[in-house]
Amino acid sequence: AGMSAYCAAKAGLSMLTQVAALEMGPRGIRVNAVAPGFVHTPLTAAAASVPGVVEDYVDNTALGRAGTPEDIANAVVYLCSPGSSWLTGEVLDINGGAHLKRYPDVMGHVMRLVEQSS
Repeated sequence: AGMSAYCAAKAGLSMLTQVAALEMGPRGIRVNAVAPGFVHTPLTAAAASVPGVVEDYVDNTALGRAGTPEDIANAVVYLCSPGSSWLTGEVLDINGGAHLKRYPDVMGHVMRLVEQSS
């Protein structure tokens, strides 16, 4: 519950990446995107402070850990390198394999926290 806007935006960006790659490819311009999973940053600190969210995410990640900014940076460096010269229209899921399982029920954790505090 409460994830429809996020999911719609993520799907929209995926399609935008594909269409932009088709439109810009003839000009020699590659278009790719990075879809990071849970990464420990100041932006995610609020979500990480909700009891159970990080643990739930890590438990449902194939590699068993949250990401670091360096994990994301390494993917971006690859996309900017000659090694990715034949890659376009792709969204790289940089999430430790979380997309292979299920994402945590963040709203469920928040609602339980609200119920406990009232």
